[in-house]
Amino acid sequence: MSEADSAKPLRGTKLKRFNREIRRAWREQPRRVALVLEHVSFAVNVGAFFRIADACQAELVALVGSTASPEDSPTLRKVGRGRHRTVPWARFESVEAALASPALRDYTSYAVEITESSEPYHRVAYAERSALVLGNEEHGLTRPALAACDRSVYVPMLGRGASLNVHVAGAIVAYRALLAG
Repeated sequence: MSEADSAKPLRGTKLKRFNREIRRAWREQPRRVALVLEHVSFAVNVGAFFRIADACQAELVALVGSTASPEDSPTLRKVGRGRHRTVPWARFESVEAALASPALRDYTSYAVEITESSEPYHRVAYAERSALVLGNEEHGLTRPALAACDRSVYVPMLGRGASLNVHVAGAIVAYRALLAG
């Protein structure tokens, strides 16, 4: 195979076969993530989180408070490409209730938020089971949500912007938590 051939993107059957092999190998990996979304108001972001959850085989997407729901939002369903039908999800009144639920009880929780005690996401040794807690696009996480989390991490901003879109930050930290071992 020439170098030019190896640079061609995989499509169709070859792509499906490639992804099937990745999934088969990944099943043996013990690391798991869950996403806890508190008051994430834009359906586009929640839909993107469902795609991220599918891509990293999240154990659960916990929708907290006023977070948009697949039941109520055609936009969320469209952006999420129907992943709400294959990714486990549940609604909770609070982050505390989500983290105390049987599904997440054995998870270490990480607030993805810039606080005085936050650590850079790439310098953290993540637990085998990590629940990533992400907040509202404008206001971030509530104080009770921050208090409920075991640790707090942030994605360093090297440019002039103050933060990334919430689902982008979530994707970065989710993959780091999965691959950190």
